[in-house]
Amino acid sequence: MISPVIAEIKLQDLLDHTASRILLVQEDVFDQISLDNISQELNLILKWGCDGSTGHSQYKQVLPEGFSDSDIFITSLVPLQLSGKNTDRSESVLWQNPRPSPVRYCRPIKIQFKKEAAELSQEEIRCIEEQIKNLIPYEVNIKGKLFSVKFFECLLHVSYRLPLPWQARGSDKDMLKARKMKVQQQLRQELGLLVDQVKPGGSGTTNDGNTASKFFKYPDIAARITGINYSLIKRFETILQALSSGYKNDIKNFDRYAKDTARLFIQEYSWFYMPVSMHKILIHGSSIIDHAILPIGQLSEETQECTNKELKMFRRGHTRRTSRENTVEDLLNCLLVSSDPFITSLRKLHKKQSGHLSKEVLDVLCAPEEVGSASEDIEQSVRQILSSNNNSSTDSD
Repeated sequence: MISPVIAEIKLQDLLDHTASRILLVQEDVFDQISLDNISQELNLILKWGCDGSTGHSQYKQVLPEGFSDSDIFITSLVPLQLSGKNTDRSESVLWQNPRPSPVRYCRPIKIQFKKEAAELSQEEIRCIEEQIKNLIPYEVNIKGKLFSVKFFECLLHVSYRLPLPWQARGSDKDMLKARKMKVQQQLRQELGLLVDQVKPGGSGTTNDGNTASKFFKYPDIAARITGINYSLIKRFETILQALSSGYKNDIKNFDRYAKDTARLFIQEYSWFYMPVSMHKILIHGSSIIDHAILPIGQLSEETQECTNKELKMFRRGHTRRTSRENTVEDLLNCLLVSSDPFITSLRKLHKKQSGHLSKEVLDVLCAPEEVGSASEDIEQSVRQILSSNNNSSTDSD
């Protein structure tokens, strides 16, 4: 459906097309393996969500009331894995998204020229959930067969209140304000970080994922500036790296490490109430991991945030401006083509730049299991990391 301010694809149609393109990508895999032991039902696992962006170019075109060229709200999905159950109830991975967080496979469901708001987000969630209830399986014949920012902010607020552990009253508030400014200035001077600064237009603060990542990357400097326990910062870094790595976590080891970290936090800063998001990860993180279908790191919302940059590029350089309908239609088509699984598979997969995983992170990761050929490259990289870590430990002994 195309209108002057909205472009939408029915969820059923988009999923059918996405599934068919993934199967086309994996034709060679299906030719080389036996499907006799795989059930006729394949499962395509996806993640979906909605996000808004601002600062888009404004065109000299008539707009209905309540809509704006400068604001775009997009609902999208990302395919993560195609798998099938074997006759012995084990699972075979037939296709694995090699880059679940970048924008390569982010498929648009709906584009609206509206400003992001809580009511709009809730309306879109209800709409998608209603379509999900009415989905029907896609049939095909194959070979004849039918949270780092919240941790970062918590440590900052603990740091501000170190001179005044409990409530600040009267003149104490001036001391608290001075302490906050000192920490902000030192983080700016030594790490180049802008923290707790309100963005122009009221669109949040400067505390984002990149800021948090750099903060935890230098725990010694962060501890010296903020006065926070070094071991606590290091433990938070380990937990966040393990969760965002995209690899499976060892539930028992993670649970033990996370709860030891929670005890350290309470021991050092019992006067500061632990944020809800931190409590969920440290206390209930292992249960969430245990019930998650895929590793937590593959469910990042980074994909949609990256899509916002492509939206601006496509709209500015690859859309007709002869009418509103043409502009919206071209924008939707650009996003569909750029995220098409078959076309994307033909593009060169750039080497992923990832930092070295520390021994502490590896200790809470699972040793890889043998899975389908589509994900062998991912599992092999973990084996190499674990192998190199074991060799270095042997040499040191």
